[in-house]
Amino acid sequence: MIEFRKPKNRGWRNARNEMALNEHITELGLSFRKHISEFVTGAFAVVAALVWKDAIQESIMSIKYVLPNTSPWVLNYIMAILVTIISVVGIVVVNKVLKSGKG
Repeated sequence: MIEFRKPKNRGWRNARNEMALNEHITELGLSFRKHISEFVTGAFAVVAALVWKDAIQESIMSIKYVLPNTSPWVLNYIMAILVTIISVVGIVVVNKVLKSGKG
């Protein structure tokens, strides 16, 4: 016959280990929520970037009517330069806003 033994109560050591385990579980939950939040934020950023890409691309393609003899690769370079300028300005503005908020 199998006998089941009650685990030995180790007093404060058992309670301390249980508290440490609870702290680790809490930290894991917070870390999980933080990473999910970052993932969702990144997904929204990608969607916004795709919409902006289409808007800028349509604007650049309208140049085709102003400059009818422009080759497609020139238009791609123009679009790349404009997107780079817009991105750099956006990054600088966001960094300034975040730094001023910390002050």
